Amino acid sequence: MKDWIQKRETERFDLLRLVAGENNLPDFMIEKDWWVTSVLEALFTSELGKNLSFKGGTSLSKSWNLLNRFSEDIDIVIDKNLFGVTDNDEPGSGKRTKLRKEARKYVIEKVKPLLQAQLLKQGIPEEQFVLQEEPSTESDKDPTELLLSYKPITEITNDYTKAVVKIEIGVRAMMEPAEGRRVSSLLAQRLNPNEVIAINTVLPKRTFWEKAFLLHELFQKPVEEMKLLRLSRHWYDLDCLMNAGFGKEAMEDKELFTAIRNHRKIFTKVAGIDYDSLLPEGFNLSPPDAKKEEWSKDYEVMRQSYIFRSPPSLIELEESMTSVMEQFKTLKF
Repeated sequence: MKDWIQKRETERFDLLRLVAGENNLPDFMIEKDWWVTSVLEALFTSELGKNLSFKGGTSLSKSWNLLNRFSEDIDIVIDKNLFGVTDNDEPGSGKRTKLRKEARKYVIEKVKPLLQAQLLKQGIPEEQFVLQEEPSTESDKDPTELLLSYKPITEITNDYTKAVVKIEIGVRAMMEPAEGRRVSSLLAQRLNPNEVIAINTVLPKRTFWEKAFLLHELFQKPVEEMKLLRLSRHWYDLDCLMNAGFGKEAMEDKELFTAIRNHRKIFTKVAGIDYDSLLPEGFNLSPPDAKKEEWSKDYEVMRQSYIFRSPPSLIELEESMTSVMEQFKTLKF
């Protein structure tokens, strides 16, 4: 990864423009992709790497190549076993609070300096970035957000992209099922195709259920409590997972659905949802009428700023989600 960052700025810029042209992407996205991949390399090649899993939309893009969506935030799970808890445990409220506090303290005091040191070890000059935690008044906030602000050499031309990589490291999510995946930056694919890193990444079928749960939980909230900013991406991600066959794979895995449901009931429960009786047939993946215009506007921003290579229309995604919910109703869970 250090080959590019250690070149003269004019050379770095020319390479960004070259790779951007080859991928039909803005140069600032190629630059940010390099930083995202560098952070992943730093985390997963460190001594802590064996205790981490990569999840979320960016994992679908970087590890599985399933999305034509630029993903800029990194979502990481840190193993509960580091704090004396397993995914199979059912800790009470007090122990869950203790777990979150210990994990946040660990991320700030252990992971953050380790990440800083690893980035420097990778040959990235110290003056090129600043790493800090997102302040919070909650001592048990989970996930903990680390923000890596980098010094861009390209001009960012949309309001949606910042020269910041947000790294969310949480302890509440499941570590499994996951497997090692080979990851590289778009720059590395052009300059050194053999330069790849192995990253423990959550399986797409699990991400499918996680996103379905997230949308259902979101749309069960009172309208005034629904915060939709940047969440329309989950429709797009679910549609891509369906098209790639991972939606079908997820729907055939009752055991996985049950494990995720039970885990969310304990660690990320949303008020008003009866997880014990919740089945796919009861899932709602669509916003209420009062929020549809806001949802539409959010997706249009996503579509113009982040999704490339013939992004689907909102109507097409709505039809896709309707189809998913109809398939959910046929499952014998």
